[in-house]
Amino acid sequence: MEGRTPPGVKLQFDTLREHYDVGISPIREALSRLHSDGWVEREEQRSFRVTAISRDELVDVVRTRALIEGVGAAASM
Repeated sequence: MEGRTPPGVKLQFDTLREHYDVGISPIREALSRLHSDGWVEREEQRSFRVTAISRDELVDVVRTRALIEGVGAAASM
C-alpha cells in the first residue's frame, strides 16, 4: 500500500516474518486477506507476489483514503 515493494516481486515468508516480528500463521493470513482485496497475487505452491496497480486504481485508493482520513479527523474534533 505504501509502494515500497515493486509489482511482481515475490514476497518471502521469512523476510516478512522477521520484518514484522510475527509467526508464519499471521503472515499467511495477512497475505490471504491482501489477495482477496487484490493487493497480492497468489501463485502455485503457496507463494505470493505484489500485484501491479493501474493509475486509475491508485487514484481511487488515494481518494478513498483521503475521504476516510478526513472523516476520521472531523469526527475526532
